Amino acid sequence: MRIGRAAVEHVFLVQSHGRKLHATLQLLPRTGHPTFPQGPVQAFDDDHYYLDGVIAELLRAGGCDVTLATPSPMVSAFTTNTLEQPRIQAHPIELGVRIATALNLAAIHQDHVLTTRACTGRQAVPIARDHVVLVTSRLAVEGFWLALESDWDGVWEAGIGSLDRIGDCVAPSTIAAADHAGQTLAREFDGEEASFLREHVALGGSGP
Repeated sequence: MRIGRAAVEHVFLVQSHGRKLHATLQLLPRTGHPTFPQGPVQAFDDDHYYLDGVIAELLRAGGCDVTLATPSPMVSAFTTNTLEQPRIQAHPIELGVRIATALNLAAIHQDHVLTTRACTGRQAVPIARDHVVLVTSRLAVEGFWLALESDWDGVWEAGIGSLDRIGDCVAPSTIAAADHAGQTLAREFDGEEASFLREHVALGGSGP
């Protein structure tokens, strides 16, 4: 993606990590109460979880003219796995957020963004926007891990025999994902792969 020299006045980079999100939203000017950008806002999401809708709704609640674009054919596509997708897409629409699906963000300029069709790669119509919100990369919170990794001698002297990283140290995600990563590491700590019991449900018929 290209960002023009005379880029938009405010480009808010938003990651799917609670503390990073909080720090990013503080960039919105505050004078006792939240003050939101004036002019049309383009939100772009290729994280595909729930955060795009949250950001769009927040900006819309602040009076912003918001368009939410995603390369997926639907908003928050991953939430089809949690049965939340219809509600997550419907609520921003009810609030007045415009939805643009199957679009990639190609370039950001002073007063507009350029998009391409996700399916064909062909350039779409430029969208006039003064501000851009990116719900994209998830940056690993790995400072502690890197510090330990750079001092293996000290790690061994402290009696630590091995190091593993999970959860936000790999890639920030949901609480459920962090919980799963922790349980998986605990179960596989002695070198055995965790096994799962799965229930096979037969639908229809009278059975054997």
